Amino acid sequence: MSPSKLQRVCYGKDFIFGWCLLFIIIASAYPLECLCQERTLTFPTGWKHATAKVYDIPKLSDNLTGFFDFDWTGEAISVAAGEVRITDDAYVGIDVNATEGYEEFFAGLPATGIQRIELSNATLSDSLFKSLERIETLRELVLINCQVTNADANLLNGLPQLQRLHCRQREDSLALHQTIALWAAKCPQLQYYSVPNFNITMTARA
Repeated sequence: MSPSKLQRVCYGKDFIFGWCLLFIIIASAYPLECLCQERTLTFPTGWKHATAKVYDIPKLSDNLTGFFDFDWTGEAISVAAGEVRITDDAYVGIDVNATEGYEEFFAGLPATGIQRIELSNATLSDSLFKSLERIETLRELVLINCQVTNADANLLNGLPQLQRLHCRQREDSLALHQTIALWAAKCPQLQYYSVPNFNITMTARA
């Protein structure tokens, strides 16, 4: 091979090697997660008592019952206020721990994109239940030390996608359990319904 041809081959290899090296540098600077599609959830602004979390996507149980196994921990990603960027396939939860101001927060939540809500120390009313019922994608609802006032389950519609409903109280509340039980009966996909000292596993629905 003549020297000129040899030089062209060497230069060609150097050119390819240079581009490969550049690609590796760029790839290392931007992790693969960045290549995932993202979406934006818009939360009410000016209220800082809610946390956005991501959870493992529920998977069908191994016992062939048609029930799902749910992740209980999750990972906090941001205060749920204003615009929050998440991956397109994220299973999103909102934790709210407050004794006031949450009614307006729930009234302003988007109708889709939220799969789990954990609500602590709140008073449940008709208006709050109706705000929850606006969230079409809600699959889990966890109520911790909540009370019920001015809530009539006969005026509520239930949640079409709700699969798990869990209540945890410091003290038993008959009014809470009665209202929740009547409301839960209107949730056609419900699989797990648990209250203190009283757990029901519903029949799985297709």
